[in-house]
Amino acid sequence: MASLTNKNDAGVKIAFKCEGCILDVDVAAVCARSNMIKAIKAMVDAALTDSSNARIIITDEAHTLLLMLEYIYLGHYDVRDTFELPTGLVHGKHHPAISHIRVHAFGKKYKVSGLATLALEKLRCPESYIAAEDFVGVLRVAYQYSAEETDDVRTDLLAVALARFDNVVASQVILTQLAEFEELRDFAAQLLPHISRFAAVRLSKSNDQNAKLVAHKNETIQLLETEVSTHKARADIHIGKFCAMREKYEGELIKSDGLEKLLTARSKQLEVAMARIADLESASSRDPAQGDASKTQILGLQNLLKYEQARAARTQTQLDQSDLKVQRLQSQVRGCEAKIRRLQSPVHGHEAKTERLQSQIRGCEAKNERLQSQIRGCEAKIERLQSQVRGYEGKLQRLKSEKRDLLGMIKIVKPRFLELNQQAREYRRERDEAREKLRRDAKEASEISRKASSAKSWYQMQDLRQFTPLSAPSSFFMPPSFAEQAYWDQRFRDNRNAFEWLLPPPDVAQLIGDIIRDASIDSPRILHIGAGTSNLSSHLKNLISDSKDVCNTDFSKEAVAVGKALEAEQVQAAGELPRRENVDECLTLWEQSNHLSADDTKQLLHSDGNNGRLFNTIVDKSTSDAISCGLDVEITLPYAINSNTTSQTNPDSSAPAQIAKVHPLHLLAVHLAALTEPSKGRWVVVSYNEDRFPFFSPFVATHAEGALRDDIIDAGFPDPKRLWTLVEKRQIKVPPPSSDGGIVTQARRVVHTPDVFHWVYVLARTDVQLTMRDSASG
Repeated sequence: MASLTNKNDAGVKIAFKCEGCILDVDVAAVCARSNMIKAIKAMVDAALTDSSNARIIITDEAHTLLLMLEYIYLGHYDVRDTFELPTGLVHGKHHPAISHIRVHAFGKKYKVSGLATLALEKLRCPESYIAAEDFVGVLRVAYQYSAEETDDVRTDLLAVALARFDNVVASQVILTQLAEFEELRDFAAQLLPHISRFAAVRLSKSNDQNAKLVAHKNETIQLLETEVSTHKARADIHIGKFCAMREKYEGELIKSDGLEKLLTARSKQLEVAMARIADLESASSRDPAQGDASKTQILGLQNLLKYEQARAARTQTQLDQSDLKVQRLQSQVRGCEAKIRRLQSPVHGHEAKTERLQSQIRGCEAKNERLQSQIRGCEAKIERLQSQVRGYEGKLQRLKSEKRDLLGMIKIVKPRFLELNQQAREYRRERDEAREKLRRDAKEASEISRKASSAKSWYQMQDLRQFTPLSAPSSFFMPPSFAEQAYWDQRFRDNRNAFEWLLPPPDVAQLIGDIIRDASIDSPRILHIGAGTSNLSSHLKNLISDSKDVCNTDFSKEAVAVGKALEAEQVQAAGELPRRENVDECLTLWEQSNHLSADDTKQLLHSDGNNGRLFNTIVDKSTSDAISCGLDVEITLPYAINSNTTSQTNPDSSAPAQIAKVHPLHLLAVHLAALTEPSKGRWVVVSYNEDRFPFFSPFVATHAEGALRDDIIDAGFPDPKRLWTLVEKRQIKVPPPSSDGGIVTQARRVVHTPDVFHWVYVLARTDVQLTMRDSASG
């Protein structure tokens, strides 16, 4: 929707302001949908006699306003990837749940019929699924609006969180992120009774799984033991066979040895018989008479020899058969031995596996005991949380009772308030009339003075002064310009006495000393900004060994001169001068410096007294309060002071410079970070404001309220949230003033004086490094 034209010219016109562009809308269509805008238009129409030239301009978050207009005109709305505004700017896509929550809040805020219900339905649909890592970001958007505008959304988000808590990883992500934001502590308190219950359920499930695992392992062990018994029985059978075969083998060996011995004996007998035959043949040849007898003996011996040779051959055959049988038995014995080894190997493996499983079972049993102990702890914790919940319920009842009492008091006070409001309107009307009369009188007096100057005789009259009009100052009805240098220069010229803001110097010095000790700062170097004419510098000298380790700054030249002179008077009155050559050696450093200027910041760091040394303690007594009264400061991007981790550390000199405006406190935080030691320094702020810094929780929503836009950070301006962390924030009760303007002591306490509190902020410098360019600008 690049342009929306009003089709109804009767009565007051209505327009929406989006990012600097004013869109006239169809009055009839808007009033038909929004009861609140319709009521506002009716009130304005009734209050004005001629409302044809009047226009109601509604300013709010641009993206959500356009979605609401889309619903008013079309009856529905769609969340797109990008959204083009009438000015030409393009908004990136938010998480769909964030867009639906904002539309829901606008539907209730502007009382647009049906819009809140539609947004809630879209929030519950699957397309708006919220992952665990996105949950806290979506929740913070819901808590940016009032409880009346997002009460049902918060209930749905609580259900989403409870559904995520059945997942261990998701619950840890959500709890870790919730702990970082103080504004979500009410939501975290609602989750407390459920957290331990989910933990107990998870432990119970884990316990059941552990029991099933133990049973499975026991069954495995039983199977392994059965298999081992089977293998052992088979091994015993084979071992019996092996022993019988071994005995048979040994018998065959003995038999073979006997046959070899018998064969040897018979061989010897054959040799003897052959020798005898040879002797007989020889004898018969020598003695023919004995030849027949010898032949007979020879034939007998030859027959015996043939018989023995036959027996020897049979014995040799038996011996050969016995050798073959022994070889077969040896082969069978080796096979049995190998088979027994194969059977013994799985037995050993099963025994080792059984031992490992038994060890695992013992570990599971120990784990089961630990889980049982944790379950008992969770049950005890649930009991404690339930007790706390009962306590919170009692506290809630008391708060409701107090609320009813307060509502009763409001009903009593409301008539008086209305009466005072009516008186205030009368006073404002009388003030406007007095201003108008004063302007008319000043104009008439100026005309009279001009006419009187033309008459020479009137200049000779001595009593002319009583007719000369006195012009009223233009700031007569305006508050002091605490952020303007001219205001402070004039103030310190008119009043050169010592002046203190908020707390007396001894209390502030004691507070600074405690913080230095808690931060373990061994050698403090103190930067006292906005020192003015305060006596605090004299008390800060008690915290350091060298007076030059305290540097007092103020952007008013008059304040620096007066403050240094007052400190010199105190030094001379205290008698410190005789121990030093001159008064300056006893004084702390005094420098004129504008802490909203990057050039002054660099000049202060490299001044003669500081010589480039960084500070580790910054004292800020209501200086931030004064600076926050000023307008946004115009700077050039990329900025002269950069973070080493950003892409703008070494900006391209050829890139065109950008002009932007930032809240003064953002600029002060960056400049003080450039003067402070990273990872060590502390910035101590004493303020009257409970929410002084826009870059700490609770965060402001718009640039007009002090929010720092992402495009400025992307263009090269350091993010103060990355330079400082809020370590401590506490109240300090201020004693009520006495009737003479002093501080009331315990003995002189004024009855029924209302309590007044100031706030102390302790900010710690992070480890993010900063660099300053040679040509500082801004």
